[in-house]
Amino acid sequence: MSRLKNNSGQALVLVMMVILVILLMSSSMLTQGAESRKASFEERRIVQACYIAEAGAEKAIAEIKNNPLWLKGLTLNTDYTFISAMPYAGGQITSVKVKRITKSANPTRFFVESLGEYQGAKRTIQVQGEMYDPVDFSRGLWLRSSLSQFGQNSTVDSDIVVESAITFENSCSVLRNITAAGDVTIAQNMTAAKITTAGNLLINNNARATMDVDAAGNVILDNNTQINGVVNAVGNVSVGPGAMIGYETSYGGLTVFQGKDVYFNGCITNNGQTGTQHPGEARAVNVSLPSFPVLEQSWYAENADQILTGNLAGMFYVGGISYIPGNISISGTYSGAGAIVAGGKVTINGDLTRADANSSLAIISFGDPVGIETSSNLTVYALLYTPDKVSIGDGTHVYGSVICNVFDIGQGATLTGDDTMQNNQPKWITTAVSITSWKEKYSVF
Repeated sequence: MSRLKNNSGQALVLVMMVILVILLMSSSMLTQGAESRKASFEERRIVQACYIAEAGAEKAIAEIKNNPLWLKGLTLNTDYTFISAMPYAGGQITSVKVKRITKSANPTRFFVESLGEYQGAKRTIQVQGEMYDPVDFSRGLWLRSSLSQFGQNSTVDSDIVVESAITFENSCSVLRNITAAGDVTIAQNMTAAKITTAGNLLINNNARATMDVDAAGNVILDNNTQINGVVNAVGNVSVGPGAMIGYETSYGGLTVFQGKDVYFNGCITNNGQTGTQHPGEARAVNVSLPSFPVLEQSWYAENADQILTGNLAGMFYVGGISYIPGNISISGTYSGAGAIVAGGKVTINGDLTRADANSSLAIISFGDPVGIETSSNLTVYALLYTPDKVSIGDGTHVYGSVICNVFDIGQGATLTGDDTMQNNQPKWITTAVSITSWKEKYSVF
């Protein structure tokens, strides 16, 4: 009987121990569950605070892209408070500060620090990047290569900026300023206006410059050529037989030569006619050209307002960025202001006109080797950009501007600068922003 009682007591103790273990395990599980929920909630707050901080940084970068002059106007290395205590997504963008950190004109480097808060959690995002100025279509014809071709009797009625040497021939005419980083050659009855070159100026085959000339090198006039304005040559000057620096007028039935001054620091060889010579008095010639604009196709593909799936013709509207991955043909009449961006070649196969003076179309092509090409005998109103080649057909008249590597303009074709389209074009479309660093200030807050 006593043994039975002892067994019963042992069983009771065992049961109590099992119950105690179960209670301890349950308590532990409840505690772990509570801690897990707490950790999950804390993680959610941290992640949300990080999202809010990133949103603040994105807002600052969008402002930089939309308003590039704002960034360039900030005092160097001085914090500017862009956002302060803005409610956002159930928390707040506590502060966003922007700082311009470089003096360089292009690109302009910047630093953004954005603090986001959500239910007591805080996160700070730091961003460094570079802003490249919007494409300056007002420069007219902007070229990189020396390989451009100017067809017979073609006309460029806009400024020309060249990052290399360039040759004009075939009786073409340039009615505004030429600025080149290399040698400039005008030949074969070509007529040019003011010329500024970081190299030499060579004039031959009855060519003529109608305005002043500035050359960091030599100025050489072949036989029977003319410069009708003042010459400033840091190097030498050579005037061939029948050539002149000045111009002829008719007075009382007689032809009278009106000479123009010649400033030079080297020596002069004069077998023609000049005005007053000023040895050793030439002023320095500094040709400072902006960096050729570099646009990224991938950015347009990712940020397009709409994707085009076919060619454009007839009446159509442009606004923001319209992107097509491949080739496209365009003609018709457009209204609005924006850009058509193509990953391939753009062919303008019919007249391309604008509905009113407020409309502006930029055509951006990443086609290779020809980015943009027009048919012959068209009228085109557009701003044209490609890192490769633009080809203008015979007899076509383009109003706007062209920025490219190589420019071919056909016989009798004309390019006329039109600043109204540049003024109406949204700056953000061609403002490039490159992010060089994006990180959290603290890994644990």
